[in-house]
Amino acid sequence: MDIKDEDIAKQFKRLLFERLKKYNWFLGIAISSSGKGLHIYTKIQIPESNENDHKKSKILYLTNFRHKYSFVYLACLKIIEKNNTLNKDDIIRWMDMSMFKPQQGAFIP
Repeated sequence: MDIKDEDIAKQFKRLLFERLKKYNWFLGIAISSSGKGLHIYTKIQIPESNENDHKKSKILYLTNFRHKYSFVYLACLKIIEKNNTLNKDDIIRWMDMSMFKPQQGAFIP
């Protein structure tokens, strides 16, 4: 999440952790190197495939990614309900879609 505000990033880190920690696919949250954003780590299973299943594997990966992305988005909506200075447009600006490609992920064996 590219929040661009250090104080909001720190606040969201704590609040998102509390909302997401109950899910078995959630690994953790870290402040970005700039200090103004968040890295949210989740487990996304990459289906085993062969050349014939490449298209199917890609669809399954994207579905899995969108599932986690939606949970993070919904958790953010719950957080902003209690904050009158933030709105849905802020969340949409913050959420980064660059990780939707399997080759962009940080793979941890």
